[in-house]
Amino acid sequence: MTDRGNLDAVARGYDADRGIGMTTREELHKLIDTLADEQIAEVRQYIYELRGEESLSEETLAAVREGLDDIQSGRVMDAQEYRRTRGV
Repeated sequence: MTDRGNLDAVARGYDADRGIGMTTREELHKLIDTLADEQIAEVRQYIYELRGEESLSEETLAAVREGLDDIQSGRVMDAQEYRRTRGV
């Protein structure tokens, strides 16, 4: 079966490899596996919203990772030094 045929089969809830119908959960897993990487973050956000939970954006997660890396590397300053360098 062509890739497009497999996508059509997945969309109809049919597992062409096994020749049987799939549960909704199995169907969703297969559909997610067909998405481009940049679409996965959107799907994750939507699922968190459905569950009534909040999720951090990729941009926010990157900023958190950068901050943790700064801490681990010793690139930190105390509040007094921060205020002095910022003129606060």
